[in-house]
Amino acid sequence: PSWMQLPTSKQVGGEYQYVRHLCTLRDGVEVNIWAVFWQNAKRWPVGGSDRLMLNVSIVDPSLSFLRCAAWSQPPGGLQQVSLQIGFHSTSVYSASAEHLPFLCMGDVVRAHRVLVHSNHPYLDLRQQRYSAVVQFQDAEDVDEAEAEGLDAQVDFLQRSLSGVGQDTRGPRDGERARELRDWVRSRLEHETMSRYLGTIADLQRQGPAWSGDVVAGVVEVREASCAIAVHDGSTDEPLLVEVSQPPAAAAWLLAHVKVGHWLKLRNVSPMGADGAARASAATVTRIPGWCWDVKQRERALRARGGERATPTSQIKEEP
Repeated sequence: PSWMQLPTSKQVGGEYQYVRHLCTLRDGVEVNIWAVFWQNAKRWPVGGSDRLMLNVSIVDPSLSFLRCAAWSQPPGGLQQVSLQIGFHSTSVYSASAEHLPFLCMGDVVRAHRVLVHSNHPYLDLRQQRYSAVVQFQDAEDVDEAEAEGLDAQVDFLQRSLSGVGQDTRGPRDGERARELRDWVRSRLEHETMSRYLGTIADLQRQGPAWSGDVVAGVVEVREASCAIAVHDGSTDEPLLVEVSQPPAAAAWLLAHVKVGHWLKLRNVSPMGADGAARASAATVTRIPGWCWDVKQRERALRARGGERATPTSQIKEEP
């Protein structure tokens, strides 16, 4: 029946048609989609002689029946949806990891003419040479340097993430982006994003026996040693986390992460007796300051008399 058919990926009457829900996607179809960026995926980067890509997990309201903590691994046979983002050599961008985007959880993305590939437990949306991917970042989450040039009335900062020169913006883009932003905020402002979250105190107390995810604010970025210092209010001192692997992902992360950012670091593990830790750079995700998990940690920091960004003087200097 016609109601089960996916819309064409080409323009109809001068406008693009979009899949209503990610859960209706099927293998081998070219589609246009709207979604919300959730987190950076493990399979990173996908490179070649003519391209450099990263994979990001995306969600949409078809997961509304689940708690946010289940969105990373949907139950009941639902596949995780992964969007490929990157540049080809024909792009205005060089094939350098630093040019790949560093999205913030909750950013809205719109992709035109991506190809669906089933790779259980993922549904991969693969970018093609003529695909166009656009990011809509809430003005509240834009870094201070970029925010200076924004009109006070602008809701979003829009960026092309595909290097495609053609302007593919539509008249209803702003309305759709607001709908998705409001949906994800209504959830993340009141729920935890993961059932695997622990604290820096948990890691230091349990040592090698502990491995989990941490939400923490960035205090210092050490590019030379591929490390970042973070805190979450559970300890007096920040935690130094090595993020040197994989090398291309480390270069990408350290080119973008800034003091004051809040991050979700996955599978953090202790390194040794010095109290430092290690995490994969590929799975570090920036998260918004308005989400529930950040607010809980800001409350803990205030209880210790700290600020959102603890002075770097509290961290031992590199030799």
